[in-house]
Amino acid sequence: MRHASPHPAARSRGFTLVELVVATAIAVVIAGATAISMSQMVKARVASSSHREAFARAEAVASRMALDIVNAVRDADLAQCRVLVVNGGDGPGQRDELLVLMRSLRNLRPQAAEGDEYEAQYRIGPSPDPASPGDWFWRRADQGHDDYQDGGGLASPLASGAVSLDVVATDGVDWLEAWDSDSSGLPHAIRVTVVAESDDRKTKATVRRVVAIDRVPVAPVLDDEQTPAASGGTGEQGQASPASNPASSGSGGSGSGSSGSGGAGGGASGGSSGGTGGTGGGAQPSGGGATPATGTPGAATPATGGGRTPR
Repeated sequence: MRHASPHPAARSRGFTLVELVVATAIAVVIAGATAISMSQMVKARVASSSHREAFARAEAVASRMALDIVNAVRDADLAQCRVLVVNGGDGPGQRDELLVLMRSLRNLRPQAAEGDEYEAQYRIGPSPDPASPGDWFWRRADQGHDDYQDGGGLASPLASGAVSLDVVATDGVDWLEAWDSDSSGLPHAIRVTVVAESDDRKTKATVRRVVAIDRVPVAPVLDDEQTPAASGGTGEQGQASPASNPASSGSGGSGSGSSGSGGAGGGASGGSSGGTGGTGGGAQPSGGGATPATGTPGAATPATGGGRTPR
């Protein structure tokens, strides 16, 4: 007697061990790849945040220093301006200082009568909060032209995470580690390099600014005004005396110009000598100024023939 076949659902089987192992391996690979990708994303985000934090600190300090250098006081009198660069040592952790006398329309103290010239000084100092260790960038500002340019005023922290501050000045040829405008005049430019780090101290950022300083031109020393040379002239011809007075002599002409010749004297009448020659005038240029020269009087020219004596 034949038995009826069971229902198809009753004949279905479960997963085999091999299938379970393969499925588990695939799930592990996918989960691992996802975990690694998420970890990389988190690390990249943290690194980007740290770099942004360090760069913002260095950028704030460098921009503030560049602003004060741009507004530095320029004057032909070096007593009215000041740029001082102090070398704080060599190496990766440089701690240079910068002192500049600059102009600003913002008062340091509210409701205080102040001028528009201030002294600004930058350096690296300890943290203002003893509970949080680390170095900070500091800025000190005070009213200008006081007795102590390297002290006094109000000191304020600019940014934390200070690593190094490098300031150099140039004379147009070389970059110098130290500079004092009292002895060397205003520099042609100042280069500021600021290095700051993030709070986790894993990321550092470097910002550099080069600020040119337009120097005050010195008025040239001019020579004395030169007077153009006067052209020489010829003395006037002496006028002959009228025939009614043959005994009188003609008058000599006067010389003109820088080397005027005496006028020819003498009338045509005899019996008397010729007129006196003219005196030379004019200016003879010598060097920067005009030196007047005196002409030589013309010689008296005797009459060559006597006039007829009236009967």
